[in-house]
Amino acid sequence: MKTKYIFFFILSLYSSFINAQIINFPDANFKAKLLQSSPTSFIAQTGWFGTYAGQQIKIDSNSDGEIDQNEALQVTSLSISSTFVSDITGLEYFTNLRVLLISNNSVSSFYFPSLVYLYTLYIGNNQLTSLDVSNYPDLTYLICQNNQITSFDCSMLPKLKNVYCGHNLISSLDFTNNPLFEDLGCEYNPNLTSIKIKNNHTQLFGSQTQLQQCWGGNPNLNHICADAAEIPALQSFLTGCNITQAITIDSNCGLGVEGFNDSEVSVFPNPSTGVVYLDNSNNSFKTVQIYNSMGQLISTQTLGVAASASIDLSSFSKGVYLLNFQDEKGGKSCKVVKD
Repeated sequence: MKTKYIFFFILSLYSSFINAQIINFPDANFKAKLLQSSPTSFIAQTGWFGTYAGQQIKIDSNSDGEIDQNEALQVTSLSISSTFVSDITGLEYFTNLRVLLISNNSVSSFYFPSLVYLYTLYIGNNQLTSLDVSNYPDLTYLICQNNQITSFDCSMLPKLKNVYCGHNLISSLDFTNNPLFEDLGCEYNPNLTSIKIKNNHTQLFGSQTQLQQCWGGNPNLNHICADAAEIPALQSFLTGCNITQAITIDSNCGLGVEGFNDSEVSVFPNPSTGVVYLDNSNNSFKTVQIYNSMGQLISTQTLGVAASASIDLSSFSKGVYLLNFQDEKGGKSCKVVKD
């Protein structure tokens, strides 16, 4: 009799252990999609060969209608796009994932630090307000457009190459700590003021990129910091995108128009038909750099020693210009309209 009780006790422990391996998926649509995976469904793949996954698989390999942790570990690529999913709880057990596609859903939160091997993340067309990708050191491709993201930090991603983050609410983008970064799409971020792509690596613009995105729809963008050698290509790209606001383009990521916002200077008259004047009595500006609406430096003028310095715009066509005043301590700027 004692042996019988021991047998049932061990059986109970074993049953509890097996049940503990079953993953709970609160979102029925998410679970249903996983259970639909098969060798011909293009939902899940296993294996990894450098930059792409291997063969397609059925995740529920034992056909019990559940997904257990061991089955999740076999998956290296997972596609659950356009599945009416809002809650992806349970994804944390897919710790061998390299490629994840969850676009066109209603996901509002994405924080899965256990997915340390993630290489490609497609999470566009969801309802994200924030995106933490700092735990994915292998992340190379990130597509997160059409969300409500206000910011994300890419500084801890040494392999990052491509980011498409258009149609969000991002205020600044900084890829100076990403040595391989080369391809940015950031259209229609109305809060975007600054882009930093100076990383000693040649950038791809426009038709060279995967999604061929312009950077239009960013009315507050006023500073782009890039490697000096790529500034001509950047200016040509912006021109081709019909971007007309004044943008300072330089290689000094510590300076820029966004750094002048707290202490801007003013000139008069503004608008002007030709010569404008600067009250220089409380400053010591010696030069002024004049940028056109495409962010191109078109003139550098020396300012006189008089308290009221003059800047001659009479030879320029009508439009908006950025005046960047410089002295030994740095600079300040303002915009002026030439009628």
